[in-house]
Amino acid sequence: MPRRRNWDRVSGAKKKGDREEALTLYRESIQLYKAVAQKYSVEPAWAYLHLAYDRLTLVLERSGRLEEALAEIAQYRAMAQESPQPTNSWTAFLKREARLKRRLAHQNAKGEAGAES
Repeated sequence: MPRRRNWDRVSGAKKKGDREEALTLYRESIQLYKAVAQKYSVEPAWAYLHLAYDRLTLVLERSGRLEEALAEIAQYRAMAQESPQPTNSWTAFLKREARLKRRLAHQNAKGEAGAES
């Protein structure tokens, strides 16, 4: 599994405060896990894939990139139809999706109110 090398690099990027590098590394990890999971149908690869999407969307949310985070969640949900989902992680993921939608709606409403003034 490609897990160790990429996660170590992501951890280093996060410690340095380099969110862009962390996002790039999470996306690299996602591509690697997708390849492994689809080719070999290995259950641990699906779990790592879920974790990578979870972390990716968390970093995007904290960076204020809500629309991008929602797009990543939608991409994962479309793919997750075929994979087993860890229950607690999946629930947290769905809560993040709902929170992002609320925040985005609030931002849009605030932006529209400001545009009318």
